[in-house]
Amino acid sequence: MAARLEQLIQQEVPADCDRQQADAWLDRHGIGHEYFNDTTGDRSGQATMPGLVGLNPSSLSGMVRGAIHGPKPSRGIHFSGFIHVYFFFDKQGLCVGHLVHPFEFSL
Repeated sequence: MAARLEQLIQQEVPADCDRQQADAWLDRHGIGHEYFNDTTGDRSGQATMPGLVGLNPSSLSGMVRGAIHGPKPSRGIHFSGFIHVYFFFDKQGLCVGHLVHPFEFSL
């Protein structure tokens, strides 16, 4: 699913989209989302999400995080997880990167 989301983003979302375009894309695909001014709150280990794609959080104005939650039936009933889709925006409000970040955990 994460690879498919990455492919859809590359095909359907302009590289320099604005927040409204990112929100509209997430809405079209039925992905709930919210906007954050603080781009350092979500982390993977010690790394910020913008840092995972080589962006400096201090150069950003904010990010949109979309979330897909649910069980992973292919892994059995003891696994669940989510995928977060991030769009990162510069001080002018244009997208300067995105990240599809899957996370799976054992129940």
